[in-house]
Amino acid sequence: MISKRQFKIFMNFSFIAILVFAIHYLLFYFFRRYFYAPNIFWVHPFLFLLSILFIFTVNIIFKKTKRKNIANAYMLTILGKIIFTLLFLLPLFINNNVFKKEYVSQFFVIYFVYMTIELVYLSKLLKSS
Repeated sequence: MISKRQFKIFMNFSFIAILVFAIHYLLFYFFRRYFYAPNIFWVHPFLFLLSILFIFTVNIIFKKTKRKNIANAYMLTILGKIIFTLLFLLPLFINNNVFKKEYVSQFFVIYFVYMTIELVYLSKLLKSS
């Protein structure tokens, strides 16, 4: 069962993710000439689900082990995120796509925004306990 705290975290994270998507969409709309990459908006649901999975995984590990293995758990989840990210980008690298540079640069900007949000959450989690 999901607790009220986890639901609040999910709602806050969802709001921030929608805000990030809106900013990206507006930049894409007004500067289409510089930002155009086909299917770039599929990055947001992928990173959103990956980040939610990361946040809840770290939260579960933190509840079970407290501070004992939190650094190892964090590094393991980051490794998992990197593997899933490479698998997500693999079709782009296999095909000779004209928009490869634009797609990858936008992907990693969005990836680092989500990673920053996750780190803020993790620091709040460690401070609250």
